[in-house]
Amino acid sequence: MKLRLSTLFALLVFSNSDNFLYAQWSTIPSVDNAINAYPNQNWNNGFYFCPDGNNGTIYSWIQLENSTGQNRTYINRIDKNGQVKWGSSGIVVFYNASASQFPMGIREDGSGGCYVAVQDGGNGYNVLIQHFDSTGAALWNSAGVQPFVYDQSVGQIEVSMLNTGSGVFVTAGCVISGGSEGIRAQKISFNGSKQWGAAGSIVRNFFSDHRAPIALSDGNNGYIICWHDWLQHRVRMQRLNSSGARQLDTAGIVLNPVNALLGTIRLISDGNSSFIASWAFSYAGGDGIAAQKFNKNGSKQWGSNELIVCDTVGAQSATALITDGAGGCYMSWLDGRTLDGFSYIYAQRLNGSGAKQWASMGVKASTLNAYTHDLAPGANGGVKVGLSVFSDFALHGQLQLISATGTLEAGATGLTVTGPINYLYNNGSMLPLANFETLFFFQANITQAYAKKIPSQCSIAEPTGLSVTTSCAPNSANLSWEGNLFSTYEVRYKISSAAAWTKLGNQGHVNSYLFSGLQPNIQYSFSVRAVCDITNDKTPWATKKKKTQNCRLGDTPEFPVSSAAINVYPNPVDGNATVEYWNAEALPVSFYVMDVTGKVSIEKQDLSVSQPGKMMIEFNTADLEPGLYICLIRCGTSVATTKFIVQH
Repeated sequence: MKLRLSTLFALLVFSNSDNFLYAQWSTIPSVDNAINAYPNQNWNNGFYFCPDGNNGTIYSWIQLENSTGQNRTYINRIDKNGQVKWGSSGIVVFYNASASQFPMGIREDGSGGCYVAVQDGGNGYNVLIQHFDSTGAALWNSAGVQPFVYDQSVGQIEVSMLNTGSGVFVTAGCVISGGSEGIRAQKISFNGSKQWGAAGSIVRNFFSDHRAPIALSDGNNGYIICWHDWLQHRVRMQRLNSSGARQLDTAGIVLNPVNALLGTIRLISDGNSSFIASWAFSYAGGDGIAAQKFNKNGSKQWGSNELIVCDTVGAQSATALITDGAGGCYMSWLDGRTLDGFSYIYAQRLNGSGAKQWASMGVKASTLNAYTHDLAPGANGGVKVGLSVFSDFALHGQLQLISATGTLEAGATGLTVTGPINYLYNNGSMLPLANFETLFFFQANITQAYAKKIPSQCSIAEPTGLSVTTSCAPNSANLSWEGNLFSTYEVRYKISSAAAWTKLGNQGHVNSYLFSGLQPNIQYSFSVRAVCDITNDKTPWATKKKKTQNCRLGDTPEFPVSSAAINVYPNPVDGNATVEYWNAEALPVSFYVMDVTGKVSIEKQDLSVSQPGKMMIEFNTADLEPGLYICLIRCGTSVATTKFIVQH
C-alpha cells in the first residue's frame, strides 16, 4: 500500500460580512488578519493606532455612511491573541447625521482604554476628543470635549496627543479667519476637565503658517513640541511647563538654520533627557535627510546646523525614526538617487553623539523596489524595517532585520510577511509590543485593513500545540501545530513501533500537514520541526502519537475472513514461527503481530503475491515478551486474525 501525502493549506476567504473576523493571529505569510468588517473610503488618511496596554491594539478608521453620505470615525480593539473585542463593525466615536467627522489621532490612556481625536465637520471643523475605557464604553458626555474654544477659529488641523499619566495632552494647528495658523496646546484630565482654560495655551502665535505639531513629555512634568514653520520652512521647538507656559523664545527654537524643511517631522526621546528630530529637506542640490539632537532648553547637540544623515544627497524623503536604546537612533527613508528609476528604503544608525555607525550612505534594507516603510525595535539591539515592496507583479509587506552593527539578517530582499497589499500606512505601520514583538498594519485592497503579528525572531524551541485528528475515506491524519511567521516546517511519520522515520522534507510556511492513505486501526507517530528563515537553524522534533480509525464499511464485518483461514504454528511458539493463510486474490499482503493493547510489534507491509492460493510467512518471536498476541493478515479489503501464545 503506497502512502499518499499532501500538504493541507488553510484557505481563509476575506469577507466584509458583520460576523467575519479572525480569532487568532495568522502565522502564514500569505494569510493576513482582517481587522474591520465594513468597507471604507480612506484608510490611508484615517488609520491610527495605539497600544491597549496588554499587548494588543486600539485603532481608528473612516467609514462612509451610505445613507447620509457622511464620513464617520470608528474604533475597535484587537487583543494580544488577535481577537476583535468591540464587535465586528466597531464603535462610532461621534455621530452627527448632517456632518462628517474625520480621525485625527488616538492615544492610550494607561488603563486599557484610549483617547480619540476627530475633526468635526458639524462644529466648524474644530477638534473633539472622546475617552473610551477598555470595554469600549465612552467615559465623557456624548459631545466629547473641545480642547480649543475661541471665536476666531475656522478650523483645527493636525493633532498630536500625549498620555500624561492622569489625562491627555493635546496640541493642534489652529486656523483663524484670514488664513493665519498657529499652534495651541491643552491638558485634559482623565475625567475630561480642561486644565489650561477654554482656548488652551499658546505654543506659537497666529503668524502666517505654523502646522503639524508633534509632542513628547520633557520628563519633568512639562512638554516638548516641534512643528513646521511653513513661511520660513523651518523646524521649530518649544517647551511648556506643567502649567502650559512657554519656557523658551516665543517664536520657538529653529533646529534647521541651513536647509529648508520638506515633509513630516519625526520626534523621539533619547531616553536620557534629550530629544531627536528628523525630517527631509530640500536645497539646490536635491532632497536629503537631516536630524538634530537637542535638550529641553533647545540647546543643539549635533552641531549648530542640522546633521546631514546621508552623505549622498538626492531624491530622499519620508523618514522614520526610533531610539536605539543607547542615546542614539535608527532612521530609515525612501531613497530615489539610483539610476534605475526605482526607489529603495535605506537605513542608518546614529550614536548619541550623532556619528554614523553604518556606511556613510546608509544600508539598503531591501533590493526590491519599495514605496512606504516604518521602524520598530528588534531583538538584541537591532531594528525591524517594515516595507511595502513590489515583487512577483504585486505589492507585498516585507520585513528586514538589521543588527546593531548594520548587518542584514533577513537576506538582501528581506522576508515576505504578508499577502498582496496596496500599501502601508503613511502615518505609521508598526506598533512595538512586549518582548520585541510587533504589529504590522497595511491595506490589502481598496477597502480593507489588515494586520500581522510579527514575532521577535525565529523560535529556537521545538514546535508546540501539537494536535492530531484522524478521519476515514480515505484514512488520514491531520497534524497541526502553533506556527512561527519566520519559520518553515519539516514533517515526518512512522508506525509507532517502527524504528525508522520517513522524512517528508520542508513543507514551507504552514501550520498543519495532512497524511492520507494510512492504514486503519494502527498507531502512528507524527513529528514536526521548524527551520528558521533567517539562520536556517533547525529546532528539535516535536512528536504526537495517534491511532488511526478502523474505517471499515458499515455493512462489512470487522473481520470478514474467518479466523479458521489463518493459522500460526507452532502454538505456543518460542523463537521461529510460521503463519499460514489462504489468499483468494493475487493482491499485496500486509502482516502484523500485535499485543492485546493493539501495539504493533512485528510488521511486514505490501508483500507481493504472484497468484492466489495457500501462502506462508515466517517470523521470529525472540524479541517478544511472553504472553498472548494477535496475528493479523490484510489482503485488499479482507482482514483475517488469529491468536497465539509466546512462551520462552
